[in-house]
Amino acid sequence: MANDPVYRSLSINTRPITWEEHSGWFERSSGNPCNKMYLFDEASGKKDVALVRIEFKKSLNQWYISIVVDSQCRGQGIGQNALGLAIEQFHKEHQEVQTVFAEVKHGNMSSLKIFKNQGFKTLREGELFLLQRILQVEKAE
Repeated sequence: MANDPVYRSLSINTRPITWEEHSGWFERSSGNPCNKMYLFDEASGKKDVALVRIEFKKSLNQWYISIVVDSQCRGQGIGQNALGLAIEQFHKEHQEVQTVFAEVKHGNMSSLKIFKNQGFKTLREGELFLLQRILQVEKAE
């Protein structure tokens, strides 16, 4: 998925990624407790159709979320479902986190729509849309 031409063109970093770069990134990310990755399969059995990544950016003291959907599965609602499920699971694991952010490249209207449908609000527009979602806080009874 990482070097899919459409995905690359809509990513913040549009440069193709070498296998060595990807392998190194994955090793560092998967072993880092500040990175959460949720991989989704399709009900029909197709593997790895969507990846939602939530990472803590220490320099900003904020959690950022991103999503990629397999090129053969776009337009089927998989991204919408995956994003919703990942946020739900992340919040169960990190109830102390009240806000998550996303950056969407201008022109990536599909991603913008998915995030908006999941309750994200636009904080800033420009080359990148900065989006924010306040996570539900459970009220004690």
